[in-house]
Amino acid sequence: MKQIILIPLLLSLNSSIYSQWVRTSYYGPFSITLMSSYGDTIFLSNENANNYLSTDHGDHWTRLSSLGINIDHMFLYSMWFSGNRILAGTSEGIYLSEDKGQNFTLQNQADRISCFINYQNKLMAGNIAGFGGPRLFVSSDQGMNWAISGSGLPVDAYDIYCLEEYNGMLIAGTDYGVFYTDDIDSGWNEMTGITGYPGVYALLKVGNRLYCGTGRGLYYTDEITADLQLCENGMAGDEYITSLAQVNGHLFVGCHWGDGVFLLRNYENNFVRLNSLLNPQVLRLCIDDEFVFAGTYGMEYLNEGGVFRHELQPIVTINELNPPVPFRLLGNPVTDLLMVDFDEQVKEGILTIYYPDGREIRNCKILNGSAEVNMRGLSSGLYLGQVFCNEKYYPFKFIKI
Repeated sequence: MKQIILIPLLLSLNSSIYSQWVRTSYYGPFSITLMSSYGDTIFLSNENANNYLSTDHGDHWTRLSSLGINIDHMFLYSMWFSGNRILAGTSEGIYLSEDKGQNFTLQNQADRISCFINYQNKLMAGNIAGFGGPRLFVSSDQGMNWAISGSGLPVDAYDIYCLEEYNGMLIAGTDYGVFYTDDIDSGWNEMTGITGYPGVYALLKVGNRLYCGTGRGLYYTDEITADLQLCENGMAGDEYITSLAQVNGHLFVGCHWGDGVFLLRNYENNFVRLNSLLNPQVLRLCIDDEFVFAGTYGMEYLNEGGVFRHELQPIVTINELNPPVPFRLLGNPVTDLLMVDFDEQVKEGILTIYYPDGREIRNCKILNGSAEVNMRGLSSGLYLGQVFCNEKYYPFKFIKI
């Protein structure tokens, strides 16, 4: 192994790892509506419009109102982060902070803002509008001003639950299926293969595959124009999928109605259920540098809602030596450009860069045995990388200065 490249994924895998869910100090009778991590901070919101943050992996939670943060009185459904700038999608509209969350100002009043994405150098936000159809809001100035996209989704779709980018396309998960476009002003196309219209609540690109979490199972595709396929290897195929998250190509699937959390490791083909979750009715997943968190469903007369965490290291490792790594970083730490040199057997592939919480930042194709990723404008710190080539995933870490 070329040690300049990789902080390897170590340790063995055994049956004992599936009993390691631990309840954090947050619990109560209310369901979780948001969990989102940024650096060492996790933001949390519940259905009672109580909002919190934790900076110690969930050991302690602080109410936003006690910190003077002015978005504690409303429902939080989505967040987006970039440097000092944070966008909060709420029950009242889009709020913007330019000081790492100390102060927020209302930028656009709207119904429930459920998701954000940066697509083609524009910020986009989807909402759940109820009758009258969903709206896609677009900002060309990093969240200061917003306009409604001129080309809406089909009239039968009332809710935009999630947005993702896949192979240059903007993907929207709605209550009426999955739609894609490469030009929001020219209309949308529907992806086929899902039975009925169960609602698409989560979208995630992992490597060169797009996963779609629906009310009737998890679907995937490797080609935007191909039918979506149902995942059944290790899953029943009818799970109510509420949330998806990934780290280094390992996919976590959060399920409502008692199915808990499933894991698909990138060296394997079968989903494994992470057992012993005290409350297996999962509504939100979140990942930081050490744990995967599950935010659960709560009922007013039971104190069973809460946040649980599971260590990442034991469950995203394999009981075998890592395969030889067919590339090397040309310099680590990285300044403006991440440059990667590949061995001769690598003819083509994809290089992807992520924040430590699993959010994708950049990706590029491997051409002529090399790849370069522009890291300008990104904050200093730890980043994750992943190479997909020769039908395998190779994760690595590096420092940006």
